[in-house]
Amino acid sequence: MPKFWQYTKHSACHWLVNFSLRLAERVEPDRPWRIITSDSHSTVWDGNVLLFDFNLQAMGWHPERCFDLAYYGSARAELLPGELLDVYFAEHWKREQKRLEKEQKGTDGELHLRSAVGETQERT
Repeated sequence: MPKFWQYTKHSACHWLVNFSLRLAERVEPDRPWRIITSDSHSTVWDGNVLLFDFNLQAMGWHPERCFDLAYYGSARAELLPGELLDVYFAEHWKREQKRLEKEQKGTDGELHLRSAVGETQERT
């Protein structure tokens, strides 16, 4: 595993995608690179068959899955070639953690967490 994989972060794609677009434009300047984005993922695509994606592929995700998350996810958008995505400051991780815990509370008032396989588990 390459060392840079230790520095990947899920959801960082939304903040890295503008850099990825500019880098792709310099590496392959004849391709019409554009950003495709959704609530689930943001990546750079040439409008045909090539993705320029560092984050999810570094985590071992297949390119087709990366594309599907960005292209078919909720709140999706395909920007014009060369257009940058408007991004804002990320929520502090402690605030995000508290917000997510509130959102995940069950109707019984207990905190329930989703496991990787989708089962609901009670927090102990």
